[in-house]
Amino acid sequence: MPTPTITIPTPCHENWQQMTPTAQGRHCAACQTVVVDFTQFTDAELLAYLSQRTGQPTCGRFRAGQLGRPLRPTVAATAVSRWRAWLAAAVAVWSLREVAAPAVRAQAPTEQREQTVSTSDTLFFRGRVRHVGSADVIPGAIILLQKTSLTTTADSTGYFELRIPPGTQLSSEVLVVSALGYKSGLFSAIPNKSLNIALEADIEVVRTIIMGMIPSYSTPTHSPSLWQRVTRPFRR
Repeated sequence: MPTPTITIPTPCHENWQQMTPTAQGRHCAACQTVVVDFTQFTDAELLAYLSQRTGQPTCGRFRAGQLGRPLRPTVAATAVSRWRAWLAAAVAVWSLREVAAPAVRAQAPTEQREQTVSTSDTLFFRGRVRHVGSADVIPGAIILLQKTSLTTTADSTGYFELRIPPGTQLSSEVLVVSALGYKSGLFSAIPNKSLNIALEADIEVVRTIIMGMIPSYSTPTHSPSLWQRVTRPFRR
């Protein structure tokens, strides 16, 4: 029996990082299906999974090393060992029984993108900073991308846009937002999607600012008149 080989005649060019994470992979909004992440599968697990979906299209993400070569199932020396290998594969298939409906297109092969994102295209974080529980905006708020030195400032309408230089390796998608008189906060963000941020007022800081604006008054002292200064030496 010939050994199966996985090929992708027409790769999908949707951005993996912009898909919504799921238990089995990520949900693609373009084809409304779950893209299964096969990058950690062994050849035996791939064969077992695909054998259960014969005749059904499957949308998946593969390593380049998994494509264009014969898949190598575990070959045992005895019938007992072969049975144990297939039993292990069946257990792997059973653990994936909740995988969502089949996809229309296969995901393009990618490598070394599990931990960081190489921003070959223009990416940015944008949104508006408001006072919590109110529609009032917070101009001048400072937005910092965590674990980087990338920062920007909200304009007079509270709107901000933090652009990511091409080639930057993103190890975090968390924004640190702070403003004078407000408590700083951490906010998870998705590149190229608008974010609404609400900051809570810091009562102690506001009280300090107000007290610093109140002028202090001292009791005025009256200087002695010229006649008093002149006649003082002759007084007893």
